[in-house]
Amino acid sequence: MTLEILGAEGFSQEVLAAVDALTKRRGESRSEAARRAKKDRIALAVKLADNAENMDLSRIAAPTERDYVRLEEYKVVRAILLGTAE
Repeated sequence: MTLEILGAEGFSQEVLAAVDALTKRRGESRSEAARRAKKDRIALAVKLADNAENMDLSRIAAPTERDYVRLEEYKVVRAILLGTAE
């Protein structure tokens, strides 16, 4: 799906900007993507909800060390989104 197709389907510029802000770029880190998403109010709300879901390890029956490492990455992303880290 592209932004052009979404635009042709009638989605507003505001929604298109949020989708663009939420779309992780090739080679971009989670932190870099979070900094970009933070600049758009809709993207920020969506990213915060997504981040909260990702941080909920209760959804994983038997979390592994890899899951705990990823959790630490999500904590950094959350701090960026909330403005408590750069």
